[in-house]
Amino acid sequence: MGEDTTENTALFISGVSLAHFVRSAERLGVEIAPLLQRRGLNPAVDFDPLKRIPGKVYEDLLLELIILSKDPLMGFHIGQQMVPGAYGVLGHLALGSATVGEMLRLMTSFQSLAGNMGEVRVKEATDGGVWVTWHMVHTNPVLRRHVTDNMLALAVQFIRAGTGRAALGPSRILVEHKLSHEQHKTMEKFFGVGVEDTAGRNALLLSHNVISTLMNPFDTVTRQALEHEAERQLKLIHGQQDWLETVRHQLQLIMGESPPRRQQV
Repeated sequence: MGEDTTENTALFISGVSLAHFVRSAERLGVEIAPLLQRRGLNPAVDFDPLKRIPGKVYEDLLLELIILSKDPLMGFHIGQQMVPGAYGVLGHLALGSATVGEMLRLMTSFQSLAGNMGEVRVKEATDGGVWVTWHMVHTNPVLRRHVTDNMLALAVQFIRAGTGRAALGPSRILVEHKLSHEQHKTMEKFFGVGVEDTAGRNALLLSHNVISTLMNPFDTVTRQALEHEAERQLKLIHGQQDWLETVRHQLQLIMGESPPRRQQV
């Protein structure tokens, strides 16, 4: 049921991003097949990187996965399951970067290959590092919580996999939601740093030392080929996205967090 890439869908997630949640939930013990069948989703077709799965279908499926898992940290546990090949060209491009900083640049440049339900923004910090902030269109607090935890864990897993340094991570972690004592302990053990909850935003602070860390040996020619392929896929996915759709999407991102000010509009 995934939509063709030539169709104009306001909110969507790519097939490969949907596969990330579904396959990871399956490994965590959730029975996936009935959920997909009820929504007319066929993994052989709809998990393709160029498929645009409607945002409503994705949200409904993810919410059911969360409920069935009975795991208050399902999003976090899925984020820990970082398999590079599962993210298509975007994953390979990230791990083929020269430094963590370049990985951030490439991931933000091509992030819409994963869909437009959320957006990563990178901003310089006062100490020479960077803040990596996650913005999303989800309004359901349960979805926001699990998607946030997923993205933060996934970001750290990419950094560690790419550098080969299992202890590398952020200096600070902020989340907008409330965590229980046990959830704090579980997440802090993985991240290696305290998680500041009810912070009003979802973000990682990466120091200058982290963003300048070299990734594992990479092949420049292969990386360039991956960039060309990523650019090709972006054109295919967004070929029919017009100006009005772009404006609507940006407003949805803003409204997912707070009422937009006139200047923002």
